[in-house]
Amino acid sequence: MFIYKTKKFILNNGSECKLVLPDKKYAEDIYKVIVDERLRLAKYLPWVMDMKSVQDEEQFLEYSIEKIHKEEMMMFIILVDENVAGMIDLHNINRSAKRAEVGYWISKNYEGYGIITQSVNIIEGYAFNEIKLHKLQIRVHPNNTKSASIPQRLGYFKEATLIEHEMLNDEYIDLDIFAKLNK
Repeated sequence: MFIYKTKKFILNNGSECKLVLPDKKYAEDIYKVIVDERLRLAKYLPWVMDMKSVQDEEQFLEYSIEKIHKEEMMMFIILVDENVAGMIDLHNINRSAKRAEVGYWISKNYEGYGIITQSVNIIEGYAFNEIKLHKLQIRVHPNNTKSASIPQRLGYFKEATLIEHEMLNDEYIDLDIFAKLNK
């Protein structure tokens, strides 16, 4: 069973940021961020247009909690001063190959504070030190330069570009894969 304690850190503006486990009590606030920023998020994330109600978000959180109990995923809601700022997860955990993928998104209101960089660093530490994974990957839309700068800043290397790998807004898109080994 995954054992996780809430992680907190202070931003350079003095705000408290923490990563908390999923809870349906945050569904309405998460959904509000998605609605307010749907067009921006939908440029890079295929699931955004499918999230059509608070109930959809509640179901997703229930699904995530179930996956966490099965040790198939770790997911965290990112709170800044108790306000939903985004989410981060460790998914596609493959224990036999000792690898997983990191995914994240953040509200435009919280960009530029290093929140995702610090959050990825926390997830990476947990993945490498607690679950003893060997490799982490982060998949990024090639046009999402802000998102791509995070793994690069943290010492990930560009492993590959998957050509026309995923559907986004009825078009095939490429995905850049950044990887880091536990060495």
